Amino acid sequence: MNTRNNYVSTLSRRLLTVLISILLFVPVANASFESGNDNGFYWQLWKSNSLSGWVDYQNGSAGNFDVKWDSNGNYTCGKGWGTGTSNRVIGYNVGVYNHNGGGGSFAVYGWTRSPLIEYYVKERWPGSRPSGSIRMGQITSDGVRYDLHRSQQVNKPSIDGTQTFWQLFSTRASQAPLGQDHEITFANHARGWANGGMSLGSSHNYQILLQEAWGNSEGHVNATVWDAGSSGNSSSSSSSSSSSSSSSSSSSSSGGNAYTVELESLSGQGSFFPFDVQTDGGASANQYIVWPNSGSQMLSSASDSQSGRVAINFSLSQTANVQFDIRVNMANGNDDSFYYKLDSGSWNTQNNTSTNGWGTIRPTTFSNVSSGSHTLWIQRREDGTKLDSVTLTPSAGSVSGSSGGSSSSSSSSSSSSSSSSSSSSSSSSSSSSSSGSTSGDCGGVNEYPNWTAKDWSGGDYNHANAGDSMVYQGVLYQANWYTNTVPGSDASWKRLGSCN
Repeated sequence: MNTRNNYVSTLSRRLLTVLISILLFVPVANASFESGNDNGFYWQLWKSNSLSGWVDYQNGSAGNFDVKWDSNGNYTCGKGWGTGTSNRVIGYNVGVYNHNGGGGSFAVYGWTRSPLIEYYVKERWPGSRPSGSIRMGQITSDGVRYDLHRSQQVNKPSIDGTQTFWQLFSTRASQAPLGQDHEITFANHARGWANGGMSLGSSHNYQILLQEAWGNSEGHVNATVWDAGSSGNSSSSSSSSSSSSSSSSSSSSSGGNAYTVELESLSGQGSFFPFDVQTDGGASANQYIVWPNSGSQMLSSASDSQSGRVAINFSLSQTANVQFDIRVNMANGNDDSFYYKLDSGSWNTQNNTSTNGWGTIRPTTFSNVSSGSHTLWIQRREDGTKLDSVTLTPSAGSVSGSSGGSSSSSSSSSSSSSSSSSSSSSSSSSSSSSSGSTSGDCGGVNEYPNWTAKDWSGGDYNHANAGDSMVYQGVLYQANWYTNTVPGSDASWKRLGSCN
């Protein structure tokens, strides 16, 4: 009898504990996960095992979902597709976004395998704008600037259990407006991450429009997602700007005898930073690039190893003189200069020409440029110099965008070109290009740990960008992507040769 009474007493205590836990919204089990299909869309709701409080997720019609919560802990939910793809254009509209306290994300979110990658394209967030631990550059996509970062997770939960993996982030420059239809050309973000040195895996898991919260928070989000089409294997949607550093044709217009490139479309190139993409209704596509004005900063001399440069690849059908026109806004004598060069030639300085608002100047006409692929390089000189677009016009034949030319300023062109009829405001300066030969002069190239680039304009030099050259123990190396490792120690570096 005592045994039976003890059993009943123990059972009663356990039932009472469960009842109290339910009433207090305290979880009594491990992390919970629910998923399913609704109106042709995949949906899911995940709650951490430490979450207390409540989360009310409801599926609406088609791709709509609604979530209300008042909790302390981490949850994720959303709607989309059970299998993701790098080429999907995701359409969405967020009608309600009230997120108070804690942290979180409203993003396109998913996973890939081979390798295991967790990714976010962040569109809204509570509190201050989030940033990642390792910067990977910038892109402009669907008319919006995004900053790219990555962060490594060590022994953390994943779709394959506890694993070590990388998170990739693409964070919108400003929060997406409510009540409007938006599109995310996902291929642009995947390409931007790849240009920054890390590609998505070959196998996609789910891909959803995500609402996430952590910490002590409460709120209400109502959003709708839909499939807005496919961007194809390499091209972006018509409203986006490609981030590819090897081609600018997807965000440029060429008309036979002229080729125009919007410079903000080159923001995904590895050496772009500390250039920044900013908005101005007077710019030709409402955006331009600038080394942000923080006083009177000046890069005293051009260098192939310095960041803050862009490459414009183009191709000529026959030998011709090529006019170089650039649309700029150079307000005064402290904000009116930049460096430029063609292929592996010497760097030239454009200086002492101010404009009244936006205007077009012609720094030079390149003479006798041979048929084939070429690269025009532009590098920062004075902060505050606003650069909008470049137009190249040959005297004969046709010009078009090209993936050829030199992929870094240390590469040589198939032919040399001489610069003539430069404006009186231009003067040449010597270049410290690094050679790909087995030995060479490394003078003027930064020696490790004298880094070439910063994560932000006010920060310390702490890394090298793609294409930057550095010397270590008498050997010349070139960075394949953003890196802060010892030159030659891993795959982020390419050995160019020994220094004389």
